[in-house]
Amino acid sequence: MWAIIPINTFSKSLSRLSPILDLDERIELAKNLSTRLIHILVPMKGIEKVIVFTSETNWSKKIKHSKLIIHEDKGQQSFKRKIDSVADMACGMGAKKLIYLSIDLPLVEEKDIIRMIESHSEGLTIVEAKKDGGTNALICDLPRRISFQFGTNSFRKHVQASKIEKLKTNIQSIEGLSFDLDDQDDWEYLVKRYQPEKNPLKI
Repeated sequence: MWAIIPINTFSKSLSRLSPILDLDERIELAKNLSTRLIHILVPMKGIEKVIVFTSETNWSKKIKHSKLIIHEDKGQQSFKRKIDSVADMACGMGAKKLIYLSIDLPLVEEKDIIRMIESHSEGLTIVEAKKDGGTNALICDLPRRISFQFGTNSFRKHVQASKIEKLKTNIQSIEGLSFDLDDQDDWEYLVKRYQPEKNPLKI
């Protein structure tokens, strides 16, 4: 199993939190979330390689690990086509299965990712974003038979594409993967329920 983590330019990340976090705070939070997810993935025995797909190459190259592959985002394609290309690149390097994870998952733990991986046998395994029908995590076999979809209702689009291709579809509901930090309501929920005594900027 290979993993791919797309990381947007930090200054453009988490923009819907701008009413409550200034630019420096959003940059710091994006860095913390990205670093946290990488540090969860690289020690996992079931993960062979972690592809960090980002334009933040100066930052990402400071994180050293034999499993890490830093792939620079410098194309003009749509985001979903870029992820298709990265998945195809991983396949060409020998990957047989790929797990995609969004960085804005402040509750995710190793056990959540293990649970998802262990539930996958073939086809598509997917976790829906709690609020907007997006896709927070998915596992697919390589070479891929469907294209990636992102944003509102991408979960439904993935499931429909999987059915058209007659792939086995495994839908998982995992709190640590389904809750993403998207807007002010999510931030307030995170602080109140999970981190009442901590600074969420130090996740």
